[in-house]
Amino acid sequence: LSSTTSLAAESLSGDEKSISWFMSGANDVTAANNFSVGGATTGLSRLEGDRFELDYADGALDSEQLSQLTKLLSPEVQELTFRYFDGQNWVDEWDSSLTGRLPQAVEVTFGFMLDDPDDRNIILGTTSAANIEYVTHVIRIPRAEPYVENLGL
Repeated sequence: LSSTTSLAAESLSGDEKSISWFMSGANDVTAANNFSVGGATTGLSRLEGDRFELDYADGALDSEQLSQLTKLLSPEVQELTFRYFDGQNWVDEWDSSLTGRLPQAVEVTFGFMLDDPDDRNIILGTTSAANIEYVTHVIRIPRAEPYVENLGL
């Protein structure tokens, strides 16, 4: 980072953190619902930082700063999907700034690469449905407001 970029990012710091979960590829990081980059996915990663600094780095296309803040957590995770419960239906996307509330629950599905004693899939950078095991967790958000349809008042 240049000193100008560092000073600009520091002046934007705040007290809100932004945390993102990603599937990192061989050469860069992609959004969690994209499963491969350049033919090979390398695993589940986490990006955490000051919300304003991350927005600034993203807007300035400062991939070096973003990659320094990204940590590979689990290379055996080859797929990751999220779904959100709005009180009636499961949806694939959620933006609290549009809905004005949190989802009532979040469903997280992990696709784990099964053990490969010869590490063939890691060497070749390939996976198939036959060697991926899926595990799903549903997380209730207790502070979410309940869904209330128009009561006709």
